[in-house]
Amino acid sequence: MKRVIFLLSALLAGCAPVQQTETSADQPELISTAPIPLLGTLVPPGGVRIDALLHVSENGTVGEARLLGSSNQPQWDSLVLQSLLQWRFAPPFCDGVPTDQWIRRSLLIQAQEPVMRYLSELVCATRQEADSLYLLIAEGVPFDSLARNRIPSAAAQGALLGPVNIAVFPPHVRVALKDLKEDEVTSPLRVGGNYAIYKRLREDPPELPRRNGV
Repeated sequence: MKRVIFLLSALLAGCAPVQQTETSADQPELISTAPIPLLGTLVPPGGVRIDALLHVSENGTVGEARLLGSSNQPQWDSLVLQSLLQWRFAPPFCDGVPTDQWIRRSLLIQAQEPVMRYLSELVCATRQEADSLYLLIAEGVPFDSLARNRIPSAAAQGALLGPVNIAVFPPHVRVALKDLKEDEVTSPLRVGGNYAIYKRLREDPPELPRRNGV
C-alpha cells in the first residue's frame, strides 16, 4: 500500500527567517515525520506543494500546525495537519536559550511505496561517545550486547525499534538506511541533539527492549 511522505525544503521563522541547515544550533532540527494515507486520490507525479506553519514547543513537539493555502480537499488537509502534529524536532533554542518557535515549511508531498526495515539503535549524547561505540562494533563487540547494557561511563542507551517505515526519518538518515543490508550498522548519525547508530536486523528479536519500554 502506498503512503504519502513529506520531502522538505524549509525556511525558518523564529529567531531569524534564514534557510535551515543541519549545523545551525539555533534552529530546530527535524527528528521524525509521519506519513499520511492517500485518501483514495492520486498525487500527481511531481507531487503537491503546500506551505505550513508549525509551532514547535520547547521539548520539540509540534503543538499547533496551520496550512498556508489548501488542496481544496478539506478531509485531506485535515490528514496533513494530523501528520504534522506528529512531527518531532530537536528542542529549539534562540540565542542559546531554550524556547518555542514558529517555523515555516514548504512541503513537497509525494506518493511512495513504504520502505520497511527491522532496526535497533544506539543513541549517544555526544559524537565522541558514538564514535567510541562505533569503534567497539568495528572491533567485533556485538551490537546487541551494547544495546542491552549501558556502558557505565557512557550516556548511551539502546532499544529495538522493530519494523519501521524509513520515511519517518529525516532525509540523511533515510539515505543511510535505504541501502543498509541485514546485520550491517550505520556510522554515527546526528539526530536532533544526539547521535544514533542503527543496525538492520534479520527479524524482530524479543530479547531487546523496545524504545517505549515494552
